Amino acid sequence: MDTYVAIIAGMAIFGILAAGFILFIVHYQRRVIWQEKELHKKELKYQEDLIVSNMRSVENERRRIARDIHDELGNIFATLHLHLDSLSRASETPSEVIQQSKNLVGSGIENVRRIAHSILPNELELFGLQHALEDYFHSIADKTDLALQMDIFLDDHVIPEDIALPLYRITLELVTNTLKYAHAKQITFQLNSGGDRLEYYYKDDGVGADLNNNTVSGGIGLQNIRYRCIAMYATLAFSSAPGKGFSCSITIPNKIT
Repeated sequence: MDTYVAIIAGMAIFGILAAGFILFIVHYQRRVIWQEKELHKKELKYQEDLIVSNMRSVENERRRIARDIHDELGNIFATLHLHLDSLSRASETPSEVIQQSKNLVGSGIENVRRIAHSILPNELELFGLQHALEDYFHSIADKTDLALQMDIFLDDHVIPEDIALPLYRITLELVTNTLKYAHAKQITFQLNSGGDRLEYYYKDDGVGADLNNNTVSGGIGLQNIRYRCIAMYATLAFSSAPGKGFSCSITIPNKIT
């Protein structure tokens, strides 16, 4: 009798343990499924935010170009039209009006070149990424008081356009942020190729920013950099804190030949 009781008790305990184990597995699987769904939702939201950010960036760029054309070229050619109109009414051709008109035409040509360069720099197409970046940074150093430490070593590789153009755009975005907000004295820039990857590093010694602040980390500029890095299958890391400057590190799988 005691043996049967012990067997029954053992079976009951085993059943309870088995039921508990099954319930644990079911609960665990449900939790995993829930976590996967939440992760998928976050990924979709992140992709949506990137798309929205990119669209806003494109629209902002269009607005900027439109303003440049309207404000600069529009005024130049409107004034030129008045000069030419005065010439058509004059009995003689005043050399002073002709010279002013020539100056306006020269200014218009220069502005067209500047606007076109902001969209797609000639140096990038003709001479490659290294020359374009060096030329850009030297122009920044000439126009500002910023000290520049630059190290670019691409080991004679040719960087394809789908890598070169995003990196150039990212650099312009970072430098613009430095000039607008950082109050920096120095920029450090490195771009090196080695083995199976490109290593990109940008740093300023400015006032820094709180990257835990959603307004800062979710800004269009940084979002646009994230979007471009995703397109390059690159890993991206920002580092900053108030009073500690700002840095951006990018590692790009090497597609160069």
